[in-house]
Amino acid sequence: MESLPTLAASPISIVLSGRSYLMTPLSLRDYGEIELAILDRAKPDHRVSPEEMANWMSSSVGLAYVLWLVLRTHQPEMTLSGCRALLASETDWGRIERELDRASGLPVGNCRGQTRRNPRTLVSRAA
Repeated sequence: MESLPTLAASPISIVLSGRSYLMTPLSLRDYGEIELAILDRAKPDHRVSPEEMANWMSSSVGLAYVLWLVLRTHQPEMTLSGCRALLASETDWGRIERELDRASGLPVGNCRGQTRRNPRTLVSRAA
């Protein structure tokens, strides 16, 4: 059985670059926004598969976007470029992955359905 904070979609704290932030779980609307972000770069009539969504969420662009989605409710001043900068300054990617999984409201490791690559090596390519 899930914990009450998870079921109630309570905010979760994360420390990034020495500062504490509150994350909210990903909602169905957030997953819809993720799909739209993928479709913005796709051909007309493209359908996003679950595997494609998981792969995109694992990319540096997708990871920054997911971080922005979970932070924006309690940190409305946070921007997508600010999330990219936060990710570029971090070194413990395993911890960030676990925290984003917790924020997803799903069991750890299941937000994207796979293990992410180290996004730090990809941040410079995310333009």
